[in-house]
Amino acid sequence: MPKIRLWSEFVPFKKLESLLDLIKSYDIEPSIALNENEVSKSKDLLRKLYQKGIDCSIWPTLEKGYFVNPSTVTSFVRYLHSISRLLKENTSISTIVFDLEPPINVSKKSIKINWNDPKKDILRSKQKAQNILQQLVEEIQDDWKKYVLTTEPYGLNFDLPIPTNAKRHSILAYSSFIPKSKTNYINQTIEYGKRNYGKNVEIDLGATSPGILANVPGLNEMIYRNPDRLTQEIRILKQNSIQKIGVYALDGMLNDTENWFKELTRAWNI
Repeated sequence: MPKIRLWSEFVPFKKLESLLDLIKSYDIEPSIALNENEVSKSKDLLRKLYQKGIDCSIWPTLEKGYFVNPSTVTSFVRYLHSISRLLKENTSISTIVFDLEPPINVSKKSIKINWNDPKKDILRSKQKAQNILQQLVEEIQDDWKKYVLTTEPYGLNFDLPIPTNAKRHSILAYSSFIPKSKTNYINQTIEYGKRNYGKNVEIDLGATSPGILANVPGLNEMIYRNPDRLTQEIRILKQNSIQKIGVYALDGMLNDTENWFKELTRAWNI
């Protein structure tokens, strides 16, 4: 299994297809966002991933609510069951990503992030949502024969229903959005991850793109535009015995993709 996982959120599928040989040559695991309204468009890409023998993960996102949290768990379960055959039959798909983050409301002009949702019924439903997700994880890992990777942001005050029976867990540590003490932030993330999930925890670094949060004022100015800082952080993770990492995202690497891949994998392999 590749040691570096690379998020791809809004890279067009045709563009991603053109990069598959490069992805394979650098032994990178693409983690591909698959929104509800994009499933039919993804079939050529998924077939080519299979033909080229590229190990990948699928990141299901919702049309309404986007991320997994107590307010979207029912829609998320319904969506995964609707594409279960597609996921089960493609053996290049090794992992399904449960991206657990606070609720957001997205429109074409703006985005509202509900970091602390005041609706008590949502907060009270955390345990119920967690139970539902754990049942889904069991089904995916036992019946579909896929791993489940949970991801959660470090340092946000929101009670997320993390399914503890997932085989893989990662903490999102996007230091580009932290104005200072970036190294301290990474070290704190590692400590939190190991304390909660043990030595096999994964860490996700970034960001090179604002992604779904592109309309948040100022965020686009805070992204990394070259690999220098990320290579430093990869070395910190290696020094702390982190066995696998994620990097967000391919979306911000399209102008100089091979150089990004070269520098990130070189930092990992040193």
